[in-house]
Amino acid sequence: MAMEKMGANKRYMRVAIAGGAQVFKFNNTGANNLDIGRRNGEAVIEQLTKAGLRILAKDIGGTHGRTVTFTVPDGKVEVKTLSQGVAELCYLADNRERSAA
Repeated sequence: MAMEKMGANKRYMRVAIAGGAQVFKFNNTGANNLDIGRRNGEAVIEQLTKAGLRILAKDIGGTHGRTVTFTVPDGKVEVKTLSQGVAELCYLADNRERSAA
């Protein structure tokens, strides 16, 4: 992992993930069954888990796209959706865990 090569210790890394929405509707019901957003979310979780990284918070799935904001000084992660506005997902700089529904 590139961060470890630069001296980071995986034990101290925390991850927040957002996305994996099914944002496109297709007329062909077979295409809807692909559920690419859900599958992408599952793949990300699987790979992060394999890498031994701790997922502190997640906001994945659903049918609305997201915009993610990360504030470097305090590690705050916010997720904005059209349906729910801005929600605080977590703080990666400490152990305060908050989860958007």
